[in-house]
Amino acid sequence: MMEINDVMICNRSDFVALYPEKLITMRTNEHMSDVTWDCDRVMHVSRGTRVVTPIQLQASVNTQRITIIVEEDAHITIHDMSLASVNAEHVNCLVEVIVHDYAQVTFVTLRDQSTFVNERSHLSFHLNNNSMLHYASLLTGNHSMRSSLEVIMHGEHAQADVNGVWLLDGNRVIDMTTLQQHAGAHNTSKLRIKSAVRDHARSIYRGTVHVAVDACGTSAAQENKNILLSEHASACSIPNLEALNNDIYCAHGTAVGQLDAEQLLYMQARGIAYKQAQRMLLQGFLADAIPQFLDEVMRTAYTARIAQWLDR
Repeated sequence: MMEINDVMICNRSDFVALYPEKLITMRTNEHMSDVTWDCDRVMHVSRGTRVVTPIQLQASVNTQRITIIVEEDAHITIHDMSLASVNAEHVNCLVEVIVHDYAQVTFVTLRDQSTFVNERSHLSFHLNNNSMLHYASLLTGNHSMRSSLEVIMHGEHAQADVNGVWLLDGNRVIDMTTLQQHAGAHNTSKLRIKSAVRDHARSIYRGTVHVAVDACGTSAAQENKNILLSEHASACSIPNLEALNNDIYCAHGTAVGQLDAEQLLYMQARGIAYKQAQRMLLQGFLADAIPQFLDEVMRTAYTARIAQWLDR
């Protein structure tokens, strides 16, 4: 067990023994029920805590589960690079984050060149009254991923901002399912995922926005756009809207295409080499999926990894 500045990290069994009243049965049993967890932990952030330094999720095992409980009015930033040092053919990762009233969570995931081949992961956020989520992910590297991401808004007046950048090459496959579930009223969620795909890589995205009967005043947006950079690259995007209330604003959009040939020709006619022109257009395409809420460390990491991928 470790406790620093009102943040406690311990094994799940120890946490349940200490705080049985805080045990919340979430939906994790529905996901990866076939997995035996090598690492099963709980992170607890006390009420009103302001965690200035980002907390790094770290692990050296190939099956891990962690529940993060952020109590009322607490603020925390989490950097998830936990699988970077895992050396295994297959990895399984499940993270659930419970965000209580007026709490704020910034959660950033990086996946790049890895020593494992296949990743299966599930990430869920449970937002209560007036809570706020900032989420960003950058997925590159040489492994394949099957992943699900849920944002479940139980309370009212919660906000969620979800962003993703996928850079795929070789034979890599990303297969992701997202859910923006509006159970309470007057909540706002925005999701934007952009991918650049080349070689024989594949991007598969399925996204659902669900608005419950009582979720009046909902504002929800979902966007998935994909650029194909080679003949054999492919992307499949399937948006879905389930609205059971009329007093809402919802929008979703999807696109799969190539870089604009006329723009490339225009730039080359003005002395810009084809490779550099392609790079500039890709940087512009990805720009609005790199959120402003990233701290300096993560913004530098994003910039460096995107540049490395573009230069290959």
